[in-house]
Amino acid sequence: MLNQKARVKWLEQGDINSKYFHSIIRWIISMNELEEVNMNGVWCENLIKVREEVRNIFEKWFSASKYLNIKF
Repeated sequence: MLNQKARVKWLEQGDINSKYFHSIIRWIISMNELEEVNMNGVWCENLIKVREEVRNIFEKWFSASKYLNIKF
């Protein structure tokens, strides 16, 4: 019941800190983005090559774990 009352109050008054919370979420998402990768000592920023390299790394990682009986 208290949760419903809080929700009604929030709907009536709005969220004062929404700009703050949205800016924090945008910052967290930007920190989690992978924009470049180091391939053989050279930093690559080409999006297609970055995707391919990440996919290759994960394919090698998970295919090796199958044979080594490593559990994730």
